Amino acid sequence: NDYSFSYPTKMKVLAGGFDVNNPENKNNIHIFSLEGADAFKEPPADISVIANSKLSLEEEARKNLNANTSNPDAPVQVIETLHQGVFTGRKSYEFSLRGKGFQGVLEGYSGYEGIYKVVWIEYNKKYFMLTWTDTSEFDQILSTFKFTE
Repeated sequence: NDYSFSYPTKMKVLAGGFDVNNPENKNNIHIFSLEGADAFKEPPADISVIANSKLSLEEEARKNLNANTSNPDAPVQVIETLHQGVFTGRKSYEFSLRGKGFQGVLEGYSGYEGIYKVVWIEYNKKYFMLTWTDTSEFDQILSTFKFTE
Protein backbone atom coordinates (compact mmCIF):
# COMPACT_ATOMS: atom_id res chain seq x y z
CA ASN A 1 0.00 0.00 0.00
CA ASP A 2 1.18 3.55 -0.73
CA TYR A 3 -0.17 5.32 2.36
CA SER A 4 -1.16 5.02 6.00
CA PHE A 5 -3.25 6.96 8.51
CA SER A 6 -4.56 6.53 12.05
CA TYR A 7 -8.18 6.61 13.16
CA PRO A 8 -10.08 6.03 16.43
CA THR A 9 -11.67 2.66 17.16
CA LYS A 10 -15.15 4.20 17.01
CA MET A 11 -14.60 4.78 13.28
CA LYS A 12 -15.09 2.21 10.52
CA VAL A 13 -13.03 1.93 7.33
CA LEU A 14 -14.63 0.20 4.36
CA ALA A 15 -13.59 -0.22 0.76
CA GLY A 16 -15.71 1.51 -1.89
CA GLY A 17 -18.92 -0.34 -2.51
CA PHE A 18 -18.82 -1.29 1.19
CA ASP A 19 -16.50 -4.25 0.65
CA VAL A 20 -15.14 -5.06 4.11
CA ASN A 21 -12.22 -7.27 3.03
CA ASN A 22 -8.82 -5.60 3.45
CA PRO A 23 -10.05 -2.01 2.86
CA GLU A 24 -6.65 -0.36 3.34
CA ASN A 25 -5.47 -1.95 0.08
CA LYS A 26 -8.42 -0.89 -2.09
CA ASN A 27 -8.53 2.01 -4.54
CA ASN A 28 -11.45 3.69 -2.79
CA ILE A 29 -12.09 3.67 0.95
CA HIS A 30 -14.78 5.29 3.08
CA ILE A 31 -14.29 6.28 6.74
CA PHE A 32 -17.23 7.01 9.03
CA SER A 33 -18.34 6.86 12.65
CA LEU A 34 -19.93 3.78 14.17
CA GLU A 35 -21.79 5.90 16.73
CA GLY A 36 -24.74 7.03 14.61
CA ALA A 37 -27.80 5.00 13.74
CA ASP A 38 -27.47 5.83 10.03
CA ALA A 39 -23.96 5.78 8.52
CA PHE A 40 -25.10 7.97 5.60
CA LYS A 41 -26.02 10.78 8.00
CA GLU A 42 -22.61 10.70 9.73
CA PRO A 43 -19.70 12.87 8.54
CA PRO A 44 -17.60 10.82 6.08
CA ALA A 45 -14.09 10.85 4.66
CA ASP A 46 -12.88 9.12 1.51
CA ILE A 47 -9.55 8.26 -0.08
CA SER A 48 -9.57 7.38 -3.77
CA VAL A 49 -6.64 6.30 -5.92
CA ILE A 50 -6.41 6.75 -9.69
CA ALA A 51 -3.69 5.02 -11.68
CA ASN A 52 -2.96 5.63 -15.36
CA SER A 53 -4.89 8.87 -15.78
CA LYS A 54 -4.48 10.62 -19.11
CA LEU A 55 -5.17 13.96 -17.40
CA SER A 56 -2.84 16.09 -15.31
CA LEU A 57 -3.38 16.26 -11.55
CA GLU A 58 -4.87 19.74 -11.89
CA GLU A 59 -7.20 18.56 -14.68
CA GLU A 60 -8.43 15.64 -12.55
CA ALA A 61 -9.08 18.01 -9.63
CA ARG A 62 -10.95 20.44 -11.90
CA LYS A 63 -12.97 17.57 -13.43
CA ASN A 64 -13.96 16.45 -9.92
CA LEU A 65 -14.92 20.00 -8.89
CA ASN A 66 -17.02 20.36 -12.06
CA ALA A 67 -18.74 17.00 -11.41
CA ASN A 68 -19.85 18.35 -8.05
CA THR A 69 -20.87 21.85 -9.13
CA SER A 70 -22.83 20.64 -12.16
CA ASN A 71 -24.85 17.91 -10.40
CA PRO A 72 -28.49 19.12 -10.35
CA ASP A 73 -29.46 16.38 -7.86
CA ALA A 74 -26.97 17.59 -5.24
CA PRO A 75 -26.49 21.36 -5.36
CA VAL A 76 -23.33 22.65 -3.67
CA GLN A 77 -21.85 25.99 -2.71
CA VAL A 78 -18.16 26.50 -3.47
CA ILE A 79 -16.47 27.63 -0.23
CA GLU A 80 -12.90 27.53 -1.51
CA THR A 81 -12.17 27.62 -5.25
CA LEU A 82 -9.65 25.25 -6.82
CA HIS A 83 -6.14 26.37 -5.92
CA GLN A 84 -2.64 24.95 -5.62
CA GLY A 85 -1.49 24.05 -2.12
CA VAL A 86 0.86 21.72 -0.24
CA PHE A 87 -0.23 18.50 1.51
CA THR A 88 2.23 16.05 3.12
CA GLY A 89 5.02 18.17 1.64
CA ARG A 90 3.79 17.65 -1.92
CA LYS A 91 2.12 19.95 -4.41
CA SER A 92 -1.64 19.56 -4.20
CA TYR A 93 -4.81 20.95 -5.71
CA GLU A 94 -7.53 21.74 -3.20
CA PHE A 95 -11.09 23.04 -2.94
CA SER A 96 -13.99 23.05 -0.44
CA LEU A 97 -17.73 22.68 -0.97
CA ARG A 98 -20.84 22.92 1.19
CA GLY A 99 -23.54 20.43 0.33
CA LYS A 100 -25.52 17.33 1.28
CA GLY A 101 -23.13 14.91 -0.37
CA PHE A 102 -20.14 14.54 -2.62
CA GLN A 103 -19.43 13.14 -6.06
CA GLY A 104 -16.20 11.17 -5.79
CA VAL A 105 -14.08 9.49 -8.43
CA LEU A 106 -15.85 6.12 -8.43
CA GLU A 107 -19.14 6.90 -6.74
CA GLY A 108 -21.15 9.64 -5.12
CA TYR A 109 -23.05 9.69 -1.86
CA SER A 110 -25.53 11.92 -0.16
CA GLY A 111 -26.86 12.33 3.32
CA TYR A 112 -24.47 14.31 5.46
CA GLU A 113 -24.83 18.07 5.09
CA GLY A 114 -21.67 20.06 5.71
CA ILE A 115 -18.42 21.35 4.28
CA TYR A 116 -16.36 18.85 2.28
CA LYS A 117 -12.62 19.50 1.96
CA VAL A 118 -10.93 17.99 -1.10
CA VAL A 119 -7.21 17.51 -1.74
CA TRP A 120 -5.64 15.99 -4.86
CA ILE A 121 -1.99 14.87 -4.67
CA GLU A 122 0.34 12.72 -6.77
CA TYR A 123 2.57 9.98 -5.42
CA ASN A 124 4.29 7.04 -7.07
CA LYS A 125 2.70 7.87 -10.47
CA LYS A 126 -0.80 7.70 -8.97
CA TYR A 127 -3.32 10.40 -8.09
CA PHE A 128 -4.89 10.43 -4.64
CA MET A 129 -8.12 12.28 -3.86
CA LEU A 130 -8.74 12.82 -0.16
CA THR A 131 -12.15 14.12 0.81
CA TRP A 132 -13.30 14.75 4.33
CA THR A 133 -15.96 16.67 6.16
CA ASP A 134 -14.86 19.75 8.03
CA THR A 135 -14.85 18.37 11.58
CA SER A 136 -12.03 18.42 14.12
CA GLU A 137 -12.11 14.62 14.24
CA PHE A 138 -11.52 14.21 10.50
CA ASP A 139 -8.98 17.03 10.48
CA GLN A 140 -7.08 15.00 13.10
CA ILE A 141 -7.38 11.74 11.14
CA LEU A 142 -6.20 13.34 7.89
CA SER A 143 -3.32 15.05 9.72
CA THR A 144 -1.91 11.53 10.27
CA PHE A 145 -2.06 10.66 6.55
CA LYS A 146 1.36 9.92 5.09
CA PHE A 147 2.83 8.14 2.13
CA THR A 148 4.87 5.05 2.86
CA GLU A 149 8.31 5.36 1.34
